[in-house]
Amino acid sequence: MAGQIPKRLLLAGALVLTVVASLWLELEDNANITRPSPASVSFAARRPQSGEGELPAALDADAEIRPAEDAFAPRSWYVPPPQEKPLPPPAPTPPPLPFAYLGKMVEEGQTILFLIHGDRTLAARVGDIIDDLYRIDALEEGGIRFTYLPLDRRQTLPMENAP
Repeated sequence: MAGQIPKRLLLAGALVLTVVASLWLELEDNANITRPSPASVSFAARRPQSGEGELPAALDADAEIRPAEDAFAPRSWYVPPPQEKPLPPPAPTPPPLPFAYLGKMVEEGQTILFLIHGDRTLAARVGDIIDDLYRIDALEEGGIRFTYLPLDRRQTLPMENAP
């Protein structure tokens, strides 16, 4: 234990010397700092006379002063996703056929089709146009092929749907 006391004293002495040396260096650094004289300060604020150079905007008393940015203003890292282009509207489709097959009759080599359209009964042939909307294109096996004229789309009416 007697050997430990001198070690503690040696460590305490080293600490005191370190603190004293750091204070001495700090005082020496402060002594080397030159303070501006009042004459040099007033010269910087003086406006240039004609023929003298312009002062930088930072020293110009009439320069516009912008407020500093608020360091505590709320900020967000959110980046909105890119705008998705809207999908094009779907291609128009014709309405369901408004006809029901009633029957057919062959007269002098011509086939006459009997159709129900709402509360009317129609007698039509291949090539006829009904209500400026539908044209009968062909009589096929199992159905009647129509063309919906506003969209030029083909539709088939089955002939099994006889009432």
